[in-house]
Amino acid sequence: MNHQEKTMPETIRRYIDSRMAGSASTLEIIEGISHEFHIPARTAYEMLQEYLLLQRPRCL
Repeated sequence: MNHQEKTMPETIRRYIDSRMAGSASTLEIIEGISHEFHIPARTAYEMLQEYLLLQRPRCL
Protein backbone atom coordinates (compact mmCIF):
# COMPACT_ATOMS: atom_id res chain seq x y z
CA MET A 1 0.00 0.00 0.00
CA ASN A 2 1.48 3.35 -0.97
CA HIS A 3 1.09 6.64 0.90
CA GLN A 4 -1.79 7.89 -1.27
CA GLU A 5 -3.84 4.78 -0.46
CA LYS A 6 -3.55 5.22 3.31
CA THR A 7 -6.56 6.65 5.06
CA MET A 8 -6.60 7.43 8.72
CA PRO A 9 -9.80 6.50 10.54
CA GLU A 10 -11.66 9.54 11.85
CA THR A 11 -11.65 8.09 15.38
CA ILE A 12 -7.85 8.05 15.41
CA ARG A 13 -7.69 11.58 13.96
CA ARG A 14 -10.00 12.79 16.76
CA TYR A 15 -7.93 10.90 19.34
CA ILE A 16 -4.75 12.67 18.16
CA ASP A 17 -6.56 16.05 18.09
CA SER A 18 -7.62 15.63 21.70
CA ARG A 19 -4.16 14.55 22.87
CA MET A 20 -2.46 17.41 20.98
CA ALA A 21 -4.88 19.87 22.62
CA GLY A 22 -3.90 18.41 25.99
CA SER A 23 -0.19 18.88 25.26
CA ALA A 24 0.61 15.16 25.35
CA SER A 25 4.10 14.13 24.33
CA THR A 26 4.76 12.28 21.09
CA LEU A 27 5.47 9.09 23.00
CA GLU A 28 2.25 9.42 25.01
CA ILE A 29 0.24 9.84 21.81
CA ILE A 30 1.89 6.85 20.12
CA GLU A 31 1.44 4.65 23.18
CA GLY A 32 -2.16 5.79 23.53
CA ILE A 33 -3.04 5.05 19.91
CA SER A 34 -1.38 1.66 20.14
CA HIS A 35 -3.22 0.78 23.35
CA GLU A 36 -6.65 2.25 22.55
CA PHE A 37 -6.89 0.91 19.00
CA HIS A 38 -4.92 -2.32 19.48
CA ILE A 39 -2.38 -1.62 16.75
CA PRO A 40 1.42 -1.93 16.75
CA ALA A 41 3.36 1.08 18.01
CA ARG A 42 5.12 1.36 14.64
CA THR A 43 1.75 1.76 12.90
CA ALA A 44 0.67 4.32 15.49
CA TYR A 45 3.92 6.23 14.87
CA GLU A 46 3.27 6.23 11.12
CA MET A 47 -0.29 7.45 11.65
CA LEU A 48 0.96 10.30 13.83
CA GLN A 49 3.49 11.22 11.13
CA GLU A 50 0.73 11.25 8.52
CA TYR A 51 -1.45 13.39 10.78
CA LEU A 52 1.34 15.91 11.32
CA LEU A 53 2.15 16.09 7.61
CA LEU A 54 -1.48 16.81 6.81
CA GLN A 55 -1.60 19.55 9.47
CA ARG A 56 1.51 21.32 8.17
CA PRO A 57 0.81 24.54 6.24
CA ARG A 58 1.46 24.12 2.54
CA CYS A 59 3.93 26.44 0.81
CA LEU A 60 3.12 27.57 -2.72
